[in-house]
Amino acid sequence: VLGHSGCGAVSSVVTGDHSLERMDHLTVPIREALASLTPVARQLASADTLVSAVVRQHALLTRDRIGAASAFLAQAVAEGRVRAEAAVFDMNTGRVNWL
Repeated sequence: VLGHSGCGAVSSVVTGDHSLERMDHLTVPIREALASLTPVARQLASADTLVSAVVRQHALLTRDRIGAASAFLAQAVAEGRVRAEAAVFDMNTGRVNWL
């Protein structure tokens, strides 16, 4: 699962922009990632820091849910044939930061 820095969808959710209002397939998991952060972290973080934290959290939560999305993948993970990993691609540096 690969998130990326400066994600527009995450930024929209974090800032309360309603332009993606009808795209629940994108925004619901992002809202869940935002909600899973501690209230103190959400309150104290700058907008950019919060977007970065939600991108990371969204990648981690998606990785953890990958088996629920596909019985085939769940079986492959359980058998050790594949691993589910999460990372964030930094759009400025081109680096991938594994989580």
